Amino acid sequence: MSEIRVDTISEKTSASGVTIDGLTIKDGNIIGDVALAGTTPTFTIGDAGAEDASLIFDGNAQDFYIALDDSADDLVIGTGSTVGSNVKMVIENGGNVGINDIAPDTLLHVNQGGEPPAEGMLILEANSASRQLRIQPPTNSDKGFIDFRGGNLTFQDDGTEVARFQGTTGFGIGITNVANKLDIATDSANHIRLRSATTEAKGLSLLYDNTNDRSEIRSDQQGVNQKDLMVYALNQNFGRNASDINFKIDDTGNVIVKGTNADLTFASSGNNINFARNSDNYVSAQGGTSSNLILHGQQRVVVQTASTERFRVTSAGIHIGGTGSANALDDYEEGTFTPTLTTSGNTDYSSVGYALQQGIYTKIGNRVNCSLRIQVNSFTQGSPSGNIRLAGLPFTSMNFMDQAGTIGFVSKLNYNISSFGTLGIGGTVPSNSTQFALTRTRNDNSADGLPATALSQNSFDIVVNVSYSV
Repeated sequence: MSEIRVDTISEKTSASGVTIDGLTIKDGNIIGDVALAGTTPTFTIGDAGAEDASLIFDGNAQDFYIALDDSADDLVIGTGSTVGSNVKMVIENGGNVGINDIAPDTLLHVNQGGEPPAEGMLILEANSASRQLRIQPPTNSDKGFIDFRGGNLTFQDDGTEVARFQGTTGFGIGITNVANKLDIATDSANHIRLRSATTEAKGLSLLYDNTNDRSEIRSDQQGVNQKDLMVYALNQNFGRNASDINFKIDDTGNVIVKGTNADLTFASSGNNINFARNSDNYVSAQGGTSSNLILHGQQRVVVQTASTERFRVTSAGIHIGGTGSANALDDYEEGTFTPTLTTSGNTDYSSVGYALQQGIYTKIGNRVNCSLRIQVNSFTQGSPSGNIRLAGLPFTSMNFMDQAGTIGFVSKLNYNISSFGTLGIGGTVPSNSTQFALTRTRNDNSADGLPATALSQNSFDIVVNVSYSV
């Protein structure tokens, strides 16, 4: 083996430089392949006082450098030839590695700007036959890790899978055979809970109770205290599916219930009220004692007890006993009126001063029941004609016949008005009238109206009860 040892080789010895065993040194450059041989070769750039020592790759279109950045005592890789500029990767003296970040916060800090898909993407690719990419702690006992293989991304804890992205199917929690966009599996004791960050124990709970084969929705405090459940929607629909809605609350507040047996049932302590649509298209409401209220499709309302019809309402009116005559009870009214003293003749009393004028009535259907009282504390008879009348009844009597009334009393009445004395006082409501006529029975067994001249005192009192048809 040949060996050349020199202290100084001058390029002037040859215009082509100096060639040593195929290695040419010329103009400060080493031309050829250089290898550091030996079992522990060392190549040192700089000395203990070196600053910004660098290894520069002089490319055709782009230069790169690997250098010691003396300002931070970091090893940097960048583009160009100026140390510290265009840094692409840094290894800090403390051990943190930064890619596209000159101040890494962790052992590996990768900073990729922009937005996917053109930018902003960090790709860790497993392209082998097994296609597995795993991020995990040193051992399974060091809690969870993330595993990607076979097109599925799984999240595991102590080696047990807790969640996964199942290819393009969906995301599963507590389940490995994901079949929907979101599959969550719990046992009968655990709920799926949506809760407030500040109120850990309270929230909305979802559960499928496998023991009782049912689903539950709760607004509660972990199953202990039930809370309000607020539902907001334009229309609220409940049913087996979109084409079989059994219960609906629409946006205007209407409640629509559909069924084949009892359309709507109210139940409390065993006493039920059922609303059902029957086969002949009418709605029946039935209580626990078999009482019925039927809204019939033929424009009538029927009330029954023990399946016996008691009354009905039709377009003609109210029918008592079900099929009886209409209008028996379809008109009810109560009120007051003001009675006055008058005569049936052309000439009335000269003057009447009232201390009291009272009248009350009740009207049921075509029947009017009245009570009235007149007290007079100043009176001038004058020359009245006809008979005594009490005017102001609240309704006009039917145009059919006179109807009798009852006199409570008439004080200070002159009974002996003519040669025929008065034996008794009565009264009637003439047909087609709003007046009550006082009548008398005379001592010759005849009867007529009580003459207006029978009232002659300065004060008197009249009380009457009367019932008449209109």
